[in-house]
Amino acid sequence: MTKAENTGDAGERAPNSRVFKEEVGDEKIRPLEKGYIPIEQSLKTLNRRELAIKLTSSANVLDRKKIHSGKVVVVTGSTYGIGLAIARRFAEDGAHVLLSSRLQKNVDVAVKQLQEEGLSVTGIVCHVGNREDRKRLLTKALEHQGKVDILICNAAVNPFVGPLMETTEEMWEKVFHVNVIATFLMIKLLVPHMPKEG
Repeated sequence: MTKAENTGDAGERAPNSRVFKEEVGDEKIRPLEKGYIPIEQSLKTLNRRELAIKLTSSANVLDRKKIHSGKVVVVTGSTYGIGLAIARRFAEDGAHVLLSSRLQKNVDVAVKQLQEEGLSVTGIVCHVGNREDRKRLLTKALEHQGKVDILICNAAVNPFVGPLMETTEEMWEKVFHVNVIATFLMIKLLVPHMPKEG
Protein backbone atom coordinates (compact mmCIF):
# COMPACT_ATOMS: atom_id res chain seq x y z
CA MET A 1 0.00 0.00 0.00
CA THR A 2 1.23 3.49 -0.75
CA LYS A 3 0.24 6.76 0.78
CA ALA A 4 -1.89 8.86 -1.54
CA GLU A 5 -2.86 12.50 -1.61
CA ASN A 6 -5.28 13.58 1.09
CA THR A 7 -8.24 13.94 -1.26
CA GLY A 8 -11.76 12.63 -1.51
CA ASP A 9 -13.25 10.69 -4.44
CA ALA A 10 -14.02 13.89 -6.32
CA GLY A 11 -10.48 15.23 -5.93
CA GLU A 12 -11.40 17.70 -3.16
CA ARG A 13 -9.35 17.86 0.00
CA ALA A 14 -10.67 15.58 2.74
CA PRO A 15 -9.50 17.04 6.09
CA ASN A 16 -8.88 14.90 9.17
CA SER A 17 -8.62 11.66 7.21
CA ARG A 18 -5.77 9.76 5.69
CA VAL A 19 -6.57 8.10 2.42
CA PHE A 20 -4.67 5.21 0.94
CA LYS A 21 -4.79 3.42 -2.33
CA GLU A 22 -3.50 0.06 -3.36
CA GLU A 23 -1.89 -0.58 -6.71
CA VAL A 24 -2.02 -3.89 -8.52
CA GLY A 25 0.05 -3.63 -11.69
CA ASP A 26 -1.28 -0.70 -13.65
CA GLU A 27 -4.74 -0.94 -12.08
CA LYS A 28 -5.47 1.47 -9.21
CA ILE A 29 -8.07 0.39 -6.71
CA ARG A 30 -10.47 2.84 -5.05
CA PRO A 31 -8.87 4.79 -2.17
CA LEU A 32 -9.26 3.13 1.21
CA GLU A 33 -10.13 5.11 4.34
CA LYS A 34 -7.96 5.07 7.44
CA GLY A 35 -8.38 1.95 9.54
CA TYR A 36 -9.32 -0.34 6.66
CA ILE A 37 -7.14 -3.44 6.42
CA PRO A 38 -7.37 -5.39 3.15
CA ILE A 39 -8.49 -8.92 3.95
CA GLU A 40 -5.51 -10.36 2.09
CA GLN A 41 -3.15 -8.48 4.41
CA SER A 42 -5.15 -9.50 7.48
CA LEU A 43 -4.98 -13.16 6.58
CA LYS A 44 -1.23 -12.94 6.08
CA THR A 45 -0.56 -11.37 9.45
CA LEU A 46 -3.23 -12.96 11.63
CA ASN A 47 -4.27 -16.53 12.18
CA ARG A 48 -7.99 -17.30 11.82
CA ARG A 49 -8.76 -17.11 15.54
CA GLU A 50 -7.05 -13.75 15.97
CA LEU A 51 -8.87 -12.39 12.92
CA ALA A 52 -12.23 -13.59 14.24
CA ILE A 53 -11.56 -11.89 17.58
CA LYS A 54 -10.67 -8.61 15.86
CA LEU A 55 -13.74 -8.72 13.61
CA THR A 56 -16.12 -9.41 16.50
CA SER A 57 -14.55 -7.24 19.20
CA SER A 58 -16.69 -4.23 18.30
CA ALA A 59 -19.84 -6.32 18.75
CA ASN A 60 -19.00 -7.62 22.22
CA VAL A 61 -21.00 -4.89 23.93
CA LEU A 62 -24.13 -5.98 22.06
CA ASP A 63 -23.48 -9.60 23.08
CA ARG A 64 -23.69 -8.67 26.73
CA LYS A 65 -26.98 -6.82 26.28
CA LYS A 66 -28.82 -10.03 25.26
CA ILE A 67 -30.91 -8.07 22.78
CA HIS A 68 -32.87 -11.19 21.74
CA SER A 69 -33.62 -12.43 25.24
CA GLY A 70 -36.96 -14.25 25.40
CA LYS A 71 -37.18 -14.76 21.65
CA VAL A 72 -37.44 -18.06 19.80
CA VAL A 73 -35.43 -18.29 16.60
CA VAL A 74 -35.65 -21.03 13.97
CA VAL A 75 -32.68 -21.43 11.64
CA THR A 76 -32.86 -24.05 8.88
CA GLY A 77 -29.70 -25.66 7.55
CA SER A 78 -27.93 -24.61 10.72
CA THR A 79 -25.55 -27.38 11.81
CA TYR A 80 -22.41 -26.01 10.14
CA GLY A 81 -21.05 -23.05 8.19
CA ILE A 82 -23.08 -19.88 7.87
CA GLY A 83 -26.20 -21.44 9.35
CA LEU A 84 -24.39 -22.50 12.51
CA ALA A 85 -22.76 -19.07 12.83
CA ILE A 86 -26.18 -17.40 12.56
CA ALA A 87 -27.64 -19.75 15.16
CA ARG A 88 -24.72 -19.17 17.55
CA ARG A 89 -25.01 -15.39 17.30
CA PHE A 90 -28.74 -15.33 18.03
CA ALA A 91 -28.18 -17.64 21.01
CA GLU A 92 -25.32 -15.45 22.27
CA ASP A 93 -27.74 -12.53 22.09
CA GLY A 94 -30.14 -14.33 24.42
CA ALA A 95 -32.52 -16.18 22.09
CA HIS A 96 -33.51 -19.82 22.27
CA VAL A 97 -32.54 -21.26 18.88
CA LEU A 98 -33.92 -24.31 17.11
CA LEU A 99 -31.29 -25.86 14.86
CA SER A 100 -32.16 -28.18 11.98
CA SER A 101 -30.49 -30.39 9.41
CA ARG A 102 -31.38 -33.36 7.24
CA LEU A 103 -29.07 -35.63 9.26
CA GLN A 104 -29.55 -36.52 12.92
CA LYS A 105 -25.81 -36.85 13.55
CA ASN A 106 -25.23 -33.29 12.33
CA VAL A 107 -28.00 -32.01 14.59
CA ASP A 108 -26.57 -33.86 17.60
CA VAL A 109 -23.05 -32.52 17.06
CA ALA A 110 -24.16 -28.91 16.60
CA VAL A 111 -26.56 -28.92 19.55
CA LYS A 112 -23.91 -30.44 21.82
CA GLN A 113 -21.34 -27.89 20.67
CA LEU A 114 -23.53 -24.86 21.35
CA GLN A 115 -24.94 -26.20 24.62
CA GLU A 116 -21.37 -26.71 25.86
CA GLU A 117 -20.87 -23.00 25.16
CA GLY A 118 -23.73 -22.31 27.57
CA LEU A 119 -26.23 -21.41 24.84
CA SER A 120 -29.95 -22.22 24.77
CA VAL A 121 -30.50 -24.42 21.73
CA THR A 122 -32.43 -27.50 20.68
CA GLY A 123 -32.39 -29.36 17.38
CA ILE A 124 -34.50 -31.43 15.04
CA VAL A 125 -34.08 -33.30 11.79
CA CYS A 126 -35.78 -31.40 8.98
CA HIS A 127 -35.56 -31.64 5.22
CA VAL A 128 -37.20 -28.36 4.30
CA GLY A 129 -38.51 -29.86 1.07
CA ASN A 130 -40.55 -32.41 3.04
CA ARG A 131 -44.00 -31.26 4.24
CA GLU A 132 -44.10 -33.53 7.28
CA ASP A 133 -40.61 -32.45 8.34
CA ARG A 134 -41.69 -28.81 8.18
CA LYS A 135 -44.69 -29.56 10.40
CA ARG A 136 -42.51 -31.37 12.93
CA LEU A 137 -40.13 -28.43 12.98
CA LEU A 138 -42.99 -26.06 13.79
CA THR A 139 -44.25 -28.32 16.57
CA LYS A 140 -40.75 -28.48 18.07
CA ALA A 141 -40.34 -24.70 17.85
CA LEU A 142 -43.63 -24.09 19.65
CA GLU A 143 -42.63 -26.37 22.55
CA HIS A 144 -40.38 -23.68 24.04
CA GLN A 145 -42.68 -20.67 24.40
CA GLY A 146 -45.60 -21.36 22.07
CA LYS A 147 -44.32 -18.89 19.49
CA VAL A 148 -41.70 -18.23 16.84
CA ASP A 149 -40.16 -14.75 16.75
CA ILE A 150 -37.62 -15.08 13.95
CA LEU A 151 -37.23 -17.48 11.03
CA ILE A 152 -33.97 -17.73 9.08
CA CYS A 153 -34.35 -19.84 5.92
CA ASN A 154 -30.75 -20.84 5.36
CA ALA A 155 -31.21 -24.38 4.01
CA ALA A 156 -30.62 -24.72 0.26
CA VAL A 157 -29.28 -27.12 -2.32
CA ASN A 158 -26.96 -26.87 -5.29
CA PRO A 159 -27.01 -30.26 -7.02
CA PHE A 160 -24.74 -29.30 -9.89
CA VAL A 161 -21.56 -27.27 -10.38
CA GLY A 162 -20.59 -26.72 -13.98
CA PRO A 163 -21.66 -25.05 -17.22
CA LEU A 164 -25.21 -23.73 -17.04
CA MET A 165 -26.23 -25.39 -20.29
CA GLU A 166 -25.35 -28.79 -18.84
CA THR A 167 -27.85 -28.41 -16.01
CA THR A 168 -30.68 -30.92 -16.37
CA GLU A 169 -34.38 -30.26 -15.92
CA GLU A 170 -34.39 -32.50 -12.85
CA MET A 171 -31.63 -30.41 -11.28
CA TRP A 172 -33.53 -27.17 -11.89
CA GLU A 173 -36.68 -28.69 -10.42
CA LYS A 174 -34.78 -29.69 -7.27
CA VAL A 175 -33.24 -26.23 -6.88
CA PHE A 176 -36.63 -24.51 -7.21
CA HIS A 177 -38.43 -27.03 -5.02
CA VAL A 178 -35.99 -26.69 -2.09
CA ASN A 179 -34.61 -23.18 -2.46
CA VAL A 180 -37.77 -21.35 -3.56
CA ILE A 181 -40.98 -23.30 -3.04
CA ALA A 182 -40.02 -24.93 0.26
CA THR A 183 -38.75 -21.60 1.60
CA PHE A 184 -42.11 -19.99 0.83
CA LEU A 185 -44.01 -22.88 2.40
CA MET A 186 -41.86 -22.69 5.54
CA ILE A 187 -42.57 -18.97 5.85
CA LYS A 188 -46.29 -19.57 5.28
CA LEU A 189 -46.31 -22.25 7.99
CA LEU A 190 -44.44 -20.32 10.70
CA VAL A 191 -45.51 -16.69 10.24
CA PRO A 192 -49.00 -17.20 11.76
CA HIS A 193 -47.24 -18.18 15.01
CA MET A 194 -45.18 -15.01 15.20
CA PRO A 195 -46.26 -12.33 17.70
CA LYS A 196 -48.22 -9.54 16.05
CA GLU A 197 -45.94 -6.91 17.59
CA GLY A 198 -43.04 -8.40 15.65
